[in-house]
Amino acid sequence: MPTETPGDTNAYARDADGGHLPAWKAFTRRVGGGGDVGIRHGTFLVRDGEDEAVDNDMPPAGLGDGGEVVPAPGRAETAGAVWAGPRATTRPSTRTTDLPAAFLCRDTNRRSMWHRRTLLAAAAAAAGLGGCAESSAPATPEGPTGAPSRPPVTARYAFTHLRADGNRVVDGRGTIDDAQPVDIVVDGRPAWLLAFGGSGGASYWTVVTAGGRATTHRVGDGAETVASHGRVPTPPLAYAAGGAFGVVDAPADCAAETHPVMIDGGVLYVATNGDAVVRRDGTSTRLDADAPSDARPVRVDDGRYALYGGRTERYRHGALGDGVEGSRLLVVDAAGERVEASVTLDAPAVFEGLSPLVADLDGDGDAEIVTTVADATDGARIRAYDVDGAELATGPSYGSGWRHQLCVAPFAPDGRPELAVVRKPHVDRTLEFYRLDDDGLTVTATHGRYASHTYGSRNVDGGLAADLHGDGRSELLLPTADRRALAAVRRASGGVERASTLPLGGSLATNVVGVALDDGRLAVGAGTTAGVRIWRG
Repeated sequence: MPTETPGDTNAYARDADGGHLPAWKAFTRRVGGGGDVGIRHGTFLVRDGEDEAVDNDMPPAGLGDGGEVVPAPGRAETAGAVWAGPRATTRPSTRTTDLPAAFLCRDTNRRSMWHRRTLLAAAAAAAGLGGCAESSAPATPEGPTGAPSRPPVTARYAFTHLRADGNRVVDGRGTIDDAQPVDIVVDGRPAWLLAFGGSGGASYWTVVTAGGRATTHRVGDGAETVASHGRVPTPPLAYAAGGAFGVVDAPADCAAETHPVMIDGGVLYVATNGDAVVRRDGTSTRLDADAPSDARPVRVDDGRYALYGGRTERYRHGALGDGVEGSRLLVVDAAGERVEASVTLDAPAVFEGLSPLVADLDGDGDAEIVTTVADATDGARIRAYDVDGAELATGPSYGSGWRHQLCVAPFAPDGRPELAVVRKPHVDRTLEFYRLDDDGLTVTATHGRYASHTYGSRNVDGGLAADLHGDGRSELLLPTADRRALAAVRRASGGVERASTLPLGGSLATNVVGVALDDGRLAVGAGTTAGVRIWRG
């Protein structure tokens, strides 16, 4: 296996499982048994499109002298190797002038893995944001396709958690229980789902499979595929602009289990070393956050974002994919490029979650930051802070287990906002509603049984709030205990009642998604092991 010519940090590679990764991530985080990276004279040797050697004095973070290769913590080693070959016959025939340096990666069977378009996507990564996989071709290519330029300023974004603030609420109103579902057939098992509203009451759904391939589908009276994006990073962040759809790629040093968020004139993301990075016009400001690799910033208000930092393994519950959690709550002023507020938990407590949730929980017009605090002694409890980091209230604890915070909406019979939470979604599966008032953070009603999460998964987007029956009342839509249907439940004067049930036709495999339509209605959907099902009402 040639080891003389590894690539630069802005090129792309594919791991042995077929995932699309920046090359240095593939080498430092994903390549296990058989992975190989070489160093020449203490520097990384790279080659351009005409096979001209260029020495790079800035080797990728995480690789030291000798080309050490390590698998990601908690991951099984991959089945094969990834390598970069210097042979001119495998180079793109046209010089890639956009790249200061690039290489071609090959798998262990010496098949070419990426082509010139992908290398151009790497050039966008060098400018501050990776390529955006965008295409209208129905065929699924081997790599990201289409124009890799960053999305236009008019782009709309779709999150797996629906809104930039992490509060899973859908506008519009509908009569979902009367709707005839539309099924989308997907090549592969769906893993993630994102949605946009279209014109004429249509909606667009971007589906990412477990293998990392993404397609976008238009849903009206039926379903049709309108774009194919090849392999994309996950968790995905999708965009729509001018009739085109794409999936945003991450900067080369973005942490493996998160995605960037778009800010005014740039991007905010969590780096592999845990820094919160603000990047504009090719210039980066790195803020000391020590964030977990799966931390996801959520919007507080214009220019400010909340995220978890202070990664620690002092509470190894492992419910969310690994034993690493955050011990700090940070509010980052992206406009001022600084950490504006920071809250540090005393040991042994941690913030057990991928992100906080930002919403007006007490109905006073000001947002609160909602978190789940946990430790091995007291278990998990809900805690609310103001946006400056002051603790407001902590809810009750019922022993060991996780609390899955979903969304804040006017659930209460009197229209007041309440927080929907599933207590111990892997065991008790009890739905709780919380209210924040002068008496603190209290549980107003409970109902069972609902499985909003599967143990060990980083998909925490298993529910949403919306007016699903067109009566002006917010219901909660979440999976039933067997995860083969979605239940619409509402608060009532006597507690909680189930309003309707939507059969999925299989076992839930994705996040639960909804989108407002331009005719005032809404659509909701979810993916199963068999495909994707959409209801429009």
